[in-house]
Formats: sequence, C-alpha cells, structure tokens
Amino acid sequence: MNILRKTGVVTLITAILFHPILVMAAVPDVEMIPQKPDLPTGCEVASLTMLLRWAGWEVSKNEVAGWVKRQPPPYQRHGIWYGGDPHLGFVGSPFSKNGYGVYHEPIFQILQKKEPNRAFDLSGQRFGEVLKATDHGSPVMTWVTIGLAEPHDAQTWRASNGKTIHWRTPEHATVVTGYTPTKVLVHDPLTGRREQYPRALFQKRWEQMGQQAVGLWQED
Repeated sequence: MNILRKTGVVTLITAILFHPILVMAAVPDVEMIPQKPDLPTGCEVASLTMLLRWAGWEVSKNEVAGWVKRQPPPYQRHGIWYGGDPHLGFVGSPFSKNGYGVYHEPIFQILQKKEPNRAFDLSGQRFGEVLKATDHGSPVMTWVTIGLAEPHDAQTWRASNGKTIHWRTPEHATVVTGYTPTKVLVHDPLTGRREQYPRALFQKRWEQMGQQAVGLWQED
C-alpha cells in the first residue's frame, strides 16, 4: 500500500470514528393534519390539532376550529381600516380563503385549558429553546411564513382596543419535530408533508414573525 492510499484509508477511518453521519431524530407519533380542503387559511388550527392529537385528544381540526376565539376581518369605515386583533383571536375565519390568522396567545390559552400541566409558551425566547424542547420529545408549534418566503406588511388596521395591527404575510404556522445542524424537521399543514427546511432560514423567518412558539411537554 503506498502512502497516498494509506493516508486515504486513515482519513476514512477517522471520519467514521469521529464524524458520525448525522441522523435527523424526530418527535414520534405526531400525526400529519393537512389544513386543506376544510381550512384554507387554518394553518394554526391544523397545527394545534396536531399537538392535541399527539397528546391523546381524539378531536378533528373542524372541532378545534370552534375552540379558537374569533376576531372580525378588516373593514373600512369613513376611510379608516378597522379589524380584529390576532393576539386575541382568529381574524376572519379559517374556513374562508379570505381568512387572516391568529397569533400564539389564543392558541396557548387552549393548550392551557386542555393540558394545564403540559402546556408551554416559548414565545420571545431564543430559537435554541424551541429545538431543545424537541430534544425532550415535545413538538412545538411555530409561526413562520409559507415556503419561508420573505415576510412583508400587507395591511394595517386599527383594532377595537386601539392597537394598530400590522399584518405580515404570508403568515404561516407549522409544527417543529426535530432538527440537524443544517435542517429543521417540520410538519407543514399546507403541504401536508413532513418537510426539511434550512435551519438558518427557518430561524430567521421565525424571528421576523415575532418569535412565537407554543407546545406541549412530553409526559414523564
């Protein structure tokens, strides 16, 4: 064996021993719940249903949709746009193609009500905490964008509480179940498939959409 071949063998052995192939581990038993056709804009409802069914609740996405508080869609009056607050409920209807969406607070309220000892809210924390939760066997619902597209302010309106709402689109909710150093494993209710999205881009979109994340802890 010449020195070049020998060096190649040593390099291969070193790679095997010290750089094992990275296998994407995932939270088990998370059922895929596609949002279509019933809920064309109900990605949050479908994602919430995934969490609840994983926790043992035998519920349908249509039933869960009825649990989510509603807020009025935007409307114009005297030249001023008014509408609901997504921090308080679903703006519009998830059953409508013209629905908007809902943020983490109303979703977390449902998780707290159904699973008070297991519900958690990681909103506002580092993305590493989201991934750490999956290390403990817990799926995490996260707010990003459809296809990880660049978000932009699509519409602005005034809520009844006086707050100005800047609706960012294409808003989307998914369920994170695992990761590698470069990928995030996601149950995407819009595609109806388990997707592997670039980790850095997924984190960026998550941060741009307000660092929203809720979930349920694995039982001890």
